[in-house]
Amino acid sequence: MLVANIFFIYNIIMFDVRTQNIPSDMINNAAGILNNKGIFLDAGAVPAKKPTNYIYEGEYSDNIFTDIVVNFSGIPEDEIKSGIPLPDTSGTLYKNKKKYTGGGYIFIFADLDYLHVSIMDESNEKSREDYGDVEQETDNEISVLTKTGITGIQKSEIKKAKDIIENFIKKYSSVQDVKSDFDVIGLKNENENGNRIEEVAINQKYDGLRINSNIAYAEIKDGAVTYFYGSWYFGYFDAKYKMPLLDSVNILFKCSEKDSSIITGDKLKKMNHEYNVLPTGSDKFYLIPSWQLEFESGKTLSYSMVTGSKNN
Repeated sequence: MLVANIFFIYNIIMFDVRTQNIPSDMINNAAGILNNKGIFLDAGAVPAKKPTNYIYEGEYSDNIFTDIVVNFSGIPEDEIKSGIPLPDTSGTLYKNKKKYTGGGYIFIFADLDYLHVSIMDESNEKSREDYGDVEQETDNEISVLTKTGITGIQKSEIKKAKDIIENFIKKYSSVQDVKSDFDVIGLKNENENGNRIEEVAINQKYDGLRINSNIAYAEIKDGAVTYFYGSWYFGYFDAKYKMPLLDSVNILFKCSEKDSSIITGDKLKKMNHEYNVLPTGSDKFYLIPSWQLEFESGKTLSYSMVTGSKNN
């Protein structure tokens, strides 16, 4: 009886593995076809496990602006100086942006991009500079930090910076903790007028996956965040959905069909799961699971697991 039970359990496990994974011969055949097309890869770089991620539905709301200000400033809503339009003096940098102040912080939001937020301590020197210049300078800094990454930085430094930023973000309290899962993807130390400043780039995550577009910059001084800037979602996810998702092999052929001209001669390094934000033109958006393809040249491409379409 024991032997029969073991055999039965083994067959159940093997059936589950076969249904959850792409057969190895299919991966090998795909690798051979793609290599013949000039898109080079080793079969070992192609994940066999089929994706099972959810699609999440989020919602934009003007109330999020006020909630962020109230939570970070700690003062009542009726005492907040809010909705002051920024002067449109430098092209599109100030267009459709509003400024809120309260509790020693300056908050700047973009009306047309509810994910974009800027929170600045009034003690930060940037608070006295032209915001258009600050925004452009910060965008450049994010680009530099994401390229240099965290190579050579001690794990203890990364953890310390992450803890400080996490405590700052958690000032925005919510029942569903969407906002505070992230990876540190760039870190460097600067000296500003004799003061040590840590500049950190972070990538927001949900359900264990990075959200491709949600990258923010945090400036740490004296153990506290004095400037937070970038794309970050502080709201809730109202629902989640299960749909059939395209596996790694299907995505590789989609990539071959759509982008062979830009990857021919390149070699696939690895494939990862990530989320991408899909706006709907209304007050809702969706987090769509996607495949991220990294090539040895440094090129990175992303494709929706739902439709196979290329993400911007």
